[in-house]
Amino acid sequence: MVPGEPRSVRTPRGKALAAAVSLAGLIAASVGCDRGGGPPGTDADLDAAPPWDVDQTEPEPRPGMAWVPKGVLIAGTPPDRLPRIADEEMEGAQVVMHGFYIDVFSYPNEVGAIPTTNVTQDEARALCEAQGKRLCTELEIERACKGPANTTYEYGDAYKASACATGQSRVLTPNGVNAGCVSGFGVHDLHGGVWTWTSSQWLRDSSKPGLVTLRGGNGPTGDLVGRCAHGRGVKPDTRRPEVGVRCCAGEVNSFEVVLEVTRDRPLRLEPLFDTRAAAQLSLLAPEEVRAAAGPGAAEDAFKVERTWTWHPRGNE
Repeated sequence: MVPGEPRSVRTPRGKALAAAVSLAGLIAASVGCDRGGGPPGTDADLDAAPPWDVDQTEPEPRPGMAWVPKGVLIAGTPPDRLPRIADEEMEGAQVVMHGFYIDVFSYPNEVGAIPTTNVTQDEARALCEAQGKRLCTELEIERACKGPANTTYEYGDAYKASACATGQSRVLTPNGVNAGCVSGFGVHDLHGGVWTWTSSQWLRDSSKPGLVTLRGGNGPTGDLVGRCAHGRGVKPDTRRPEVGVRCCAGEVNSFEVVLEVTRDRPLRLEPLFDTRAAAQLSLLAPEEVRAAAGPGAAEDAFKVERTWTWHPRGNE
């Protein structure tokens, strides 16, 4: 594998495919190096080494920007964790990312300012480039949100509506109002306010080409939308009062989330029905409904009028 060459990791049918990843760098492991604390290869030497997925060095600070060090992003949501959107998120793939800067707040990146919105992706890009910055990729925003511990939400793994004021729609609040809405890397208000333009294409569904990715934002289902792994695909010329700008700087982490979505049959009425399946489903009816049906075998307690079948979501 050549650094910088796209790589696709595929999973069996019925599961989301892991991202096609462009490797910007490789993990280098030094074996038997002398760190000045005993002979090479000793336990003391290993204890003195920093964790392999954390870069302890920090470059020169940039005003108004947080430094996100090199490390491993657990991208998306593992299948055993809920909530999760199977046809829009990676399955917890480990992605090695190099360090980058990201604005602490949404543009104009000032405490107390109302975020700038109603801009297209090109206009958002121009605002960043005018400051010597660039649009973030979607996985850079996810990395900045999940922090060094790769948490589900910027503030931890348990959902707290009050932390970022999530669970609402189209609410613009001044930067910094939600003091608890901050990630482990010191990035504020990634959720609860505006959605953020990214430079990434929306590559979840080949039947919907030409979309780009938004990250962050807010919505009525706060526990779902407020997750660091959540995103949304829109047209790049979209203008909305809840879509704004947040800039990054430094070498681009050119990873892309590419999912091959497997969709089974849509909702349809079945001409025939399975009495055995109906009997099993009748056991799931509320107790008061079952009691009203009277005594008798489960298959006799209810009359099957019609049967619908459907596949609720792709890759599930």
